[in-house]
Amino acid sequence: MNPNLSHLQPYPFERLARLFEGATPPAQLQPISLSIGEPRHPTPGFITEEVITHLHGLSRYPVTRGIPELRAAIADWPQLRFKLNTGKRNVLGLEAIDALKDAISHDAEAPVVVLSGRPDGFCAGLDNATLAKGEFEREELLARMGELLLAAMEGPTRIVAVCEGHAVAAGAMLLLVSDIRIGTHGDYKIGFTEPRLGMPLPELPALLARGRLDRRRLHEMTALGRIVGPDDAAAVGFFDELATANDVHARAFERAVEIASLSDQAYAGSVASVWGHTIERIQTLVDQQAARLDFNQHQFFFTTE
Repeated sequence: MNPNLSHLQPYPFERLARLFEGATPPAQLQPISLSIGEPRHPTPGFITEEVITHLHGLSRYPVTRGIPELRAAIADWPQLRFKLNTGKRNVLGLEAIDALKDAISHDAEAPVVVLSGRPDGFCAGLDNATLAKGEFEREELLARMGELLLAAMEGPTRIVAVCEGHAVAAGAMLLLVSDIRIGTHGDYKIGFTEPRLGMPLPELPALLARGRLDRRRLHEMTALGRIVGPDDAAAVGFFDELATANDVHARAFERAVEIASLSDQAYAGSVASVWGHTIERIQTLVDQQAARLDFNQHQFFFTTE
């Protein structure tokens, strides 16, 4: 017998049984069993019917890679759906940014991400509560946002954005780094609010705007802080097309299937050719932001010790 078997850990339920030894639950209370997690509810009827219909296929174990029908179904569903929903204003904090970055990370089985927000708002920018906490928190949030935007631009994951509500500041930047942007008709606003709030527009959103927006209206949409509705947003370059609220998600999946056929190599190479200089500059800005964060972090630890 293999001597290494002695190194195996006890079966989890054996260990759990030992933990229960000597434990007597209060007689007046009904115990809740957490041992195995067996289902306590009847199986939904449609599942039972499907199992009965396909019993003939349960005569053997499937191969590890999956039966051809399963693999074909996976191949026909190339897009990953990600819904941004952080609350009423749909602002971006550290957790939301990290989740977005994970969603667009490279996955050969899901080369396209369909990114949508709430019907009442795509994204209202970065979380002001985090920005106001202190210099370290502010620099950390800005650094993470820069990394997200850079990852979105470089690919190879393609992004189809569905916008049904307000997209301002960081929300507008998410639209500008998406490959295809589809908006809906409605009463909401798109653009950069920083100039109208008394703040200069940072270089990063200006770089993105310079690459995607109509150059004739670039000054209006950046330096003057013009906020526009969906029809004007399509005309200026925030949207590629508009759809009705009932049709927008179906249209997004149609476009996702279209661009899913591009090879990662072809897509990433084309992005490098078209956006190479912009990406290099964004990388420099991200590195500078990371350096400021690292400095503030060292200052934080030094002062707290």
